[in-house]
Formats: sequence, structure tokens, C-alpha cells
Amino acid sequence: MFASDDYLLSWAVYLLSALVCLFIWWRMTRPVAWTILRTWLRVTVAVLLLLPISESAGSQVMAPAIVAVMIEVMTEGVKAAERGGYPLLMAMAAAYLLAFLYHVIKSAKVKIDKK
Repeated sequence: MFASDDYLLSWAVYLLSALVCLFIWWRMTRPVAWTILRTWLRVTVAVLLLLPISESAGSQVMAPAIVAVMIEVMTEGVKAAERGGYPLLMAMAAAYLLAFLYHVIKSAKVKIDKK
């Protein structure tokens, strides 16, 4: 088992690398003309990289959700991935809803500013 310092250091390295990946993805999606599609792509990658879940049912140790789901699928089968898959899907749905609301508010503000 990891010591507390090793656990925190590994999370710091993971979060730093995830932020670098998000920055690169942000730049790669910049040319996408449709703003809703661009936002959807960005939100999808952000949720996949940044959502943590507990490593096992009674554990205090957290792991990235996408990694935990993939490991559960490979070791225990698809049925076992439900524990990590549902929070991942719910976080995606919440993020898509927030992105949609952002675009609605932004488009309303642009219409008001044009008047």
C-alpha cells in the first residue's frame, strides 16, 4: 500500500498531467466551428480525466473513474463496471446540462447586446 505522501504525490502528478492533456485538447478543439460540439468535446474529456471514484466498494483510496472502470472491465467483467460507470455517466450528464445552460445564457446575452 502507498504511504500517504506517495498517494498525494501520485495524485499531484496525475492532476498535472491531466491539466496538460486538457490544455492540449482545448487547443486541438479550437478550430471546431460549432461551439456546441466544441464544448461537448471539451466537457467529455474533462469529465473522463478529472472524475475520481473510490478504488473499491469500502475503500478510502480514490482513483480516476475511467481507469477504475477499465480495470474492472478487464479483471471482473462488464457487470462489475457498473459501480464506476454510473457515477461517470451521471457526471457526464450534469456536465452536458451545465454546458447547455451556459450556451443558452450566452446566446440570450448576445441577443440582448445586439438590440
